[in-house]
Amino acid sequence: MISKIEGKIEKIADNSVTVVVTPGVFWDIFVPSGILSRLKQTKRKGDELTLYTLEYIEFPSGGGNAYPHLIGFADENDREFFRMFTTVDGVGFKKALKALTKPAKDIAHAIETEDNSVISSLPGFGGRTADKVVAALRGKVAKFALLKESEPLVAEKRKPDEITLENDAVAILQQLGYNEKEGRAMVQKTISESPKVKSPEELINIIFKKGLTGKG
Repeated sequence: MISKIEGKIEKIADNSVTVVVTPGVFWDIFVPSGILSRLKQTKRKGDELTLYTLEYIEFPSGGGNAYPHLIGFADENDREFFRMFTTVDGVGFKKALKALTKPAKDIAHAIETEDNSVISSLPGFGGRTADKVVAALRGKVAKFALLKESEPLVAEKRKPDEITLENDAVAILQQLGYNEKEGRAMVQKTISESPKVKSPEELINIIFKKGLTGKG
């Protein structure tokens, strides 16, 4: 059983992330909505990522081949909570992936305090499902309600000189007519591909040499 994946981000999609574990080996991993939102805010292509995983087999309703999938979590507590959450009748893996937009600690707190309004507000849920969740899990998820929110997905801390290099290069591109968003995207891509660059001028030269500006 695969319980943990470490690698570099290749792509973040609408419901999954692709991780390069070793050169030429790519894993597509489903991620709960709340964790995926944090990934999109704090990570970009090439960043290191660790996900605690569980496996499940999807059986098509109309028959046919079964498909194995991996689901990734920020830490082992998130994974354990997901396992418990999906034991509730009517809450399968796919439904839980979309529904868990809030941190596990907040949902667990709502369950333990019988705050059905929080549970029923989750995507794809309603009052009847919320009643089932509270009835099935109240008294079993108290430890999750007391946890601090996990932080493994927070962007890696960068050195001041790295930030200065990026900002200076973006400023130069803005002087050349590019907006801040365009400039930062080009600079970040170049830094990820050429991490040994030391000056903004060198960065700009690489950007134009590789044709990353999309002009000429």
